[in-house]
Amino acid sequence: MDTISEFMKRDHARLDRLFRDYRGFKRSDRRKAASRFSEFRGGLLRHIGWEEEVLFPLVQRGAAPSAGPTAVMRLEHQQIKELLQDLEARLGARDDGAEEPEARLVELLDSHNRKEEVVLYPWLDGLLSEAQRRDALVRIRGSAECL
Repeated sequence: MDTISEFMKRDHARLDRLFRDYRGFKRSDRRKAASRFSEFRGGLLRHIGWEEEVLFPLVQRGAAPSAGPTAVMRLEHQQIKELLQDLEARLGARDDGAEEPEARLVELLDSHNRKEEVVLYPWLDGLLSEAQRRDALVRIRGSAECL
C-alpha cells in the first residue's frame, strides 16, 4: 500500500507535467493549452481539497485550525487559488501577459510542494497508524479520477 507521501508526490508530479504542457502549447495551440490548463486547474483544486478536507484534519486533532503548519498551507492554498483564477481569466481573454503570474505560481508551488513533501506528508505517515493512513488514502482515492 502507498504511503501518503508516495501518493501525494505522484500527484504533484502529474500536476507539474500538466502545467508544463499548458505552457508548451500556449503559443502553438491555444485549444490544447486551454485543455491542459483546465485539467491542471481542476486537478490542483482537487489536490488542495484532499489536503484540506482529509489530511489537515488529521494533523489538527487537538490543535486550533488557525495554528501550526496547516495554517501556513491554507494561506498558500488561497494564494494558489487566486493565481489560478488570474490565469484562467487571462486565458479566457486571450491575454498573452500571463508570464508573470505563471512564474509566481511556479515559484509558490515549488516552495509549497517542497514543504509538503519534506515535512507534512512524512509527518502524517509517521503520525498515523496504518489503518488511519489506509482510511485517508481510501477517502482520497474515492474522489480521484484514475491517478
